[in-house]
Amino acid sequence: MTTTPKTRSFVVSYDPVQDQLVVFSLADADIAPLVAAAFKAYWPLRSLNHQLTGDVAQRLGTTALSVLGLYNPILRPMLKPMLQAPRGRPRKSGKE
Repeated sequence: MTTTPKTRSFVVSYDPVQDQLVVFSLADADIAPLVAAAFKAYWPLRSLNHQLTGDVAQRLGTTALSVLGLYNPILRPMLKPMLQAPRGRPRKSGKE
């Protein structure tokens, strides 16, 4: 009998003592109370045509690092994202 693995989420964190980014996974059930109160950025799979491409990975990584920079100001000067606007949408200037 095959068991289904428990779902997990990944977290990107900044460790200022070691001056490094840390990526790890946690069981969804363990973090549910924290997620309920957390800042979230939703990425509906329908809007991505249910395709997790390299472009999606780049955009998701940029989003993750930008959120990390919100709460770790030391990282902000290091953020140098080079995102292209999704096809069919004009690129925002960042001044809006």
